[in-house]
Amino acid sequence: MGSVKFSSVLTEEQRVERVIYKVLSSRRWILFSGLLMVGTIEVVDDHPTAYTDGINIKLGREFIQILNDKQLLFVLIHELMHMAYRHTIVWRSLYERHPQVANMACDFVINLQIVDMDPHGNEVEFPTDENGELLGCYDEQYRDMDAKQVFNKIYEDNGLEDGQGTDGGWGTPSPNGPNKPNSFDELLKKQFDEHGWDEAKALTKEQEDELREKIDGALRQGAQLAGKLNGDVSRDIKKLLAPKVKWEDVLRDFVKAVCKGHDDATFKRFHKRFVGVDIFLPTTIAHKVGKVLVGLDTSGSIGDTLLGRFLGELTYIADEVKPDGIILLYWDTQVASVEQYGKEDMHEIASSTKPAGGGGTDPVCVPVWMADGANKDVVEDVVAVVMLTDGYFYGGDGGSAFEQLGLPVLWCVVGNESFVPSYGVSVYVDKE
Repeated sequence: MGSVKFSSVLTEEQRVERVIYKVLSSRRWILFSGLLMVGTIEVVDDHPTAYTDGINIKLGREFIQILNDKQLLFVLIHELMHMAYRHTIVWRSLYERHPQVANMACDFVINLQIVDMDPHGNEVEFPTDENGELLGCYDEQYRDMDAKQVFNKIYEDNGLEDGQGTDGGWGTPSPNGPNKPNSFDELLKKQFDEHGWDEAKALTKEQEDELREKIDGALRQGAQLAGKLNGDVSRDIKKLLAPKVKWEDVLRDFVKAVCKGHDDATFKRFHKRFVGVDIFLPTTIAHKVGKVLVGLDTSGSIGDTLLGRFLGELTYIADEVKPDGIILLYWDTQVASVEQYGKEDMHEIASSTKPAGGGGTDPVCVPVWMADGANKDVVEDVVAVVMLTDGYFYGGDGGSAFEQLGLPVLWCVVGNESFVPSYGVSVYVDKE
């Protein structure tokens, strides 16, 4: 980090107040103005750079001294965007694998977006050291990726391996990886802020829900102000503010639609209620409503709590719709386990299921397994497929293989709003 200090008649606190005013008055940044009220923003002496736990922001006094005003505004916007995306909550699973790579992944995503919002540097400037080197994570190769995609690419490119222990799974670069450990060390130096993952982890479910509502309200307020000032609202923030569809409702409607029994009229047996008055109406014969096959991604992205919620909702829907059966397929790169439930034991799904697998992620294994003649008796009468996954695959989503089955497919996608299936329909499932 550089040591050049910018002299000013203003104190560090006054300089921070000035860039806060810039957020409140700029058409470009007013979108984030409501977030200024969510937590506290303070200048501290005991922190070397910048920090946020997703609620509060701390700016190191000495760090402020080496930044000009445009760079200081960049840093403040950077921390506010961590809050907007709720990174310390949404990507906690990445932190538990490797805290530093999780930090970098979130930073790469945000910094690209900030530069895009002010491409000519009229109001913000990327922080640099005395040699003009960027003090932060910036790389065009990560454009249009979310934090998990960036995390996975850094992991793969540096041959990282998950470590052991209770510190959240620190990873170490492999000497045999595509990049040597030294290049990873250089990458680590690109960070200019820290994220309070542990502080966020201490929040209760109720506190997380309250924070989500506060942040959502703050962003909507900012978006309204931006609209009045003809300001910009980035595509990514628009996505955050888009009306949310409850995945439970979509799943219920899907199962109802595909399992709706069709009744045929027949005169082979007259309707008894009207025979006595010489009115001969047909009775109806109900056909089977069919079975639903549910493919559950066990690559590690679907936690036990979410799986329990999903299966609980599925059980509730099954009790209402009463399909002929539910087949659970646990899969990673292949089908690891098959469980069959009939009408008499569907209510036991959530309590009796035993997840299996946990390797990579290749959804094509599901339609391949279904098309295998050896499994014909199991998949007979299946009328639809439901896939629960995070949508991050090493290859494709197996769309052509699913299409060959000729069955409707619903993808319930966890934490990955960018996923669009090549076959079937999808609904976003919030991790929380």
